[in-house]
Amino acid sequence: MKIVVYSVPSFTLYVEDHEGNNIMHCDCVKWNKQVKNELLSTLKAFANNTGKPMFAIQIDGDKKHEKFLKLMEFIFKGTFMGTDNKEHSLYWRNV
Repeated sequence: MKIVVYSVPSFTLYVEDHEGNNIMHCDCVKWNKQVKNELLSTLKAFANNTGKPMFAIQIDGDKKHEKFLKLMEFIFKGTFMGTDNKEHSLYWRNV
């Protein structure tokens, strides 16, 4: 279950707990440099408050999402087969 951890008109940041790990989700309504900086700041604050790394999952082949994850300082860790029988990439962002 996704829980909203931060919401402003330009984006909403969610966290989903999976076996004690923070899986991050983000819905962006508007994108510009200010939104990018606010989102990065929010991710850093959330990580500092929890003291745990954050993870993100991407369906392979989605280059726009991959670029977004890299902008948000997530690092590629590997791939896995999802329950939807599609290959997914796992990214993580340290505290």
